[in-house]
Amino acid sequence: MPWPKCSRASFCAALLQLHTTGKLQFHGELQPLQNAAAFASLLAQLQSRRWVVFAKGSVVGPEHVLDYLGRYTHRVAISNSRLRPIEASARTVAFTYKDYADNNRLKTLTLSGVEFIRRFRLHLLPQGFTKIRHYGLLGNNRRKQRVVLARAALESSPLRFSPKIPSRSTTAPAPLSNCPHCQGTQLRCIGRANRWGTITFFTRALLPTRAPLYSDSS
Repeated sequence: MPWPKCSRASFCAALLQLHTTGKLQFHGELQPLQNAAAFASLLAQLQSRRWVVFAKGSVVGPEHVLDYLGRYTHRVAISNSRLRPIEASARTVAFTYKDYADNNRLKTLTLSGVEFIRRFRLHLLPQGFTKIRHYGLLGNNRRKQRVVLARAALESSPLRFSPKIPSRSTTAPAPLSNCPHCQGTQLRCIGRANRWGTITFFTRALLPTRAPLYSDSS
């Protein structure tokens, strides 16, 4: 839906106030915006365009919740596979990124070492903040008492899920595979061959037997 004009004006006015008081910081290619005239021109361009609010759908189901939270709780700011060789003489760091505005193409961005560290530190939590917190039953101040009560309540709950015990079948299971040579079902593994072609024979399997012997090359 469109952004209300009154809210858009209030937002831009708050940005202008932060810029006037020196609380906005600009680094890299954005350093020219430190000039008051350049920043005011940028705000004028923003106000002339139509703002649209994007509201993403809610997360439904435990699988989607774990998938969503897992992207933030167990991931670092940048993985090692995205880093490229560091140019020690130029004191720069290069890494790959996905340009969503250009059909999700992979590109390489080169930054100075200082700018790279500055951007990396933006993903670090301030002192005193915890990345993963437990609330409710798993809260640190009530975990020992509440978890015991919850388990006791689940034992007598009519909503408790009881998995069905599979019935034992009296019929013999079907053979897993047949011999590729005689189509027999009495296969016996006498050894294994790895990807490099080395065959390891099993000592017990080499004893005489009535069944034909074939090596398992899986």
